[in-house]
Amino acid sequence: MALGNDTSMIDHDVNDIFEFEKNISKYHWTDDEKRARYDETVRTTFNNLSLTFNTTFDFADYVRRSYLLGNVTLQDTDIVAVSEIEYLNNVSLILQRASPRTIQNYMVWRFILSRTSDMPQHIRIIRQRFDRIFRGTNTERPRTVRCGSFVNRILGFAVSKLYIKKYFDENAFNESLEMINNIRDAFIEMLQGSTWMDVESKTKAIEKAKSIDQHIGYPDYLASDNNTKLDEDYAEADGNLTQGEDIADNGGLRGAFFAYQKWAANNKNVDKRLPGLQKYSSEQLFFINYAYNWCIKMTNAYAVNRLRIDVHSLNQFRVTGPTSNFDEFDRAFGCTPGQGNSRKDKCSVW
Repeated sequence: MALGNDTSMIDHDVNDIFEFEKNISKYHWTDDEKRARYDETVRTTFNNLSLTFNTTFDFADYVRRSYLLGNVTLQDTDIVAVSEIEYLNNVSLILQRASPRTIQNYMVWRFILSRTSDMPQHIRIIRQRFDRIFRGTNTERPRTVRCGSFVNRILGFAVSKLYIKKYFDENAFNESLEMINNIRDAFIEMLQGSTWMDVESKTKAIEKAKSIDQHIGYPDYLASDNNTKLDEDYAEADGNLTQGEDIADNGGLRGAFFAYQKWAANNKNVDKRLPGLQKYSSEQLFFINYAYNWCIKMTNAYAVNRLRIDVHSLNQFRVTGPTSNFDEFDRAFGCTPGQGNSRKDKCSVW
């Protein structure tokens, strides 16, 4: 109600969302059930995938198209591993029976719920009321705690270095290392004395125990007065930080373009060009509109902040990155790979 103007159907929508999620939750395993159940993962060939599911949703077509976006063609004899078949079957039926309005409202609700801590106070107060019923909490954490958690989440290593310098000594580090080695040795002894494992399984388990890395308190370089490695970590972070979203942008542009091509082929002479834009082809306008969506003007301070904390690349690179990796962009604008915005060695996951 606080996020929209039309509240005439709010009670009805809330009830629909509640019933929708409640029905889905019926098919979630509890932690105890997950531990106690048999492994229900099914291995089958790709051509038999549709036979695995008792649903009208064409999983085989969905998987095939997903791989095609990465220029990978699945063969009928390829092996596919499917987990949670019962859940997928049942949730598919729930989605099939639900109205588009309910599904849309549910998706918006889940997104807003995940972002309320970053929203204005009048929205956070509503979340507090929800948590009071759902979690039994009466108030949100103090601002000092929330801000401290935010800084620690974004600059954890830098904060750790300050703490280590003041409070953590080398003796504590060595004692922790000794304790971990003792725990590892004791665990290996337990493996050797177990009666339910065969010799091969014991050997593999012991190899795994010996190969486990040990992380005690902090990486060694944080205790050093040399800040070079720490600076490098944060300098390399947008690339590592934004990698997942960069891959998503790459695949999203490709998927949207191929979907547009399919639509245009089935709807000839419908996609009209506005006056002044006739010099561009329909496909060129697709990419121009894609770039227009990311147009923004920002201050240097805002750009620096985005670089530090945002999982997305800056808007400029959300345009130049995906288009430079897309052959269809080259074709539409007559680009030569290796020149201008066209990358010679193009990257794509899907």
